Amino acid sequence: MLLQWFNFICRLGIPRRSTSFHNKDYAYVVNLTSYIRGVWNGKNLTLDNSLQPMKATQPGQTSLLAPMIAGNWVFDFTNGYLPANVPISALAVSQANSSKMARINPIPLAPGQQIYIPNLYEALIYELLYHVL
Repeated sequence: MLLQWFNFICRLGIPRRSTSFHNKDYAYVVNLTSYIRGVWNGKNLTLDNSLQPMKATQPGQTSLLAPMIAGNWVFDFTNGYLPANVPISALAVSQANSSKMARINPIPLAPGQQIYIPNLYEALIYELLYHVL
């Protein structure tokens, strides 16, 4: 049953997460560069303009991977699915105040090196091959 339709002006990532925070129900999705949050009131899902669009990638980084929620924070990684010539960033964004964002780049790259996080299907295939071979 389709409860509501949004016409987004950007491509949204399929992975999405939902959580309750400060007595509100939120749904998080990501597009290529930004976090997007919706608020569910039990009947309607509306965009939460206090968060979007919240650009998270830096120049040269490719798409966000999938939001992960832990406590007051929403975590994600850059360079999901598409190779990039710049390091992956691990991000943490406060649910209470989206201007609070922490970033680390845990894997330095050598000149000319590329990096990305494979999609779930690639990861599952690698895992299956590892156990089969």
